[in-house]
Amino acid sequence: MTCDCSISDWFDKYAADVLLTASRFDCSAANLDFLKAFIYFYSFKYGAAFNSINCFIDFEPSNELGYYLKGKILLSLNKFSEALENFEKALELKRTYRTLYRIGRTKEQYFNSFGLGEMYESIILNPSSGCAHWHFAEYAMKRKLFETELSDYQKLFDEDDELKLFSLRLGKDIELAFAEKGKYGISDYMLSLEKVMNSNEEYTKVYTEKNKLRR
Repeated sequence: MTCDCSISDWFDKYAADVLLTASRFDCSAANLDFLKAFIYFYSFKYGAAFNSINCFIDFEPSNELGYYLKGKILLSLNKFSEALENFEKALELKRTYRTLYRIGRTKEQYFNSFGLGEMYESIILNPSSGCAHWHFAEYAMKRKLFETELSDYQKLFDEDDELKLFSLRLGKDIELAFAEKGKYGISDYMLSLEKVMNSNEEYTKVYTEKNKLRR
């Protein structure tokens, strides 16, 4: 549920047909509603997905996954503020890399607000996620945070489309390096991220205040 890559390789677009046999599923009503929401969402039936995830949340109001998936559905319905509210509710219930990534990306993509802090924390929690590195790099470069630190990875791209191509390649390269060598394969890169983020005043201010509130 974290990845936004093409679903054609792994998701059967006819999977919604499985719901015809839903009465034979050996699972709770809540889990069935979540399954419906998931399948409808990846079948691009956002209205049906929205109704199903609301039923799941009624059953399990303290389960962060419900609010996370509802946030993704709301993004697809172009309800960005409501989506962010649901992601933040999910984060209150459980602090996960997927929700931190989604909050950060939503802030950057739809509100032009500083979301790199959440995306960076997501990468720290799950450094193997190529998607997280890809989108983090895209927005960090737009904010001109990587002028020299990624010199071994980047070329000087000016157009947005070319920037996205670079970011995608970077994400794939890191994912491959992590698969082959684990954290040691991207240790220098992670040190570069730490250096940039710790020296960024806006990031430091935001997270200092958040850490004060947690304590």
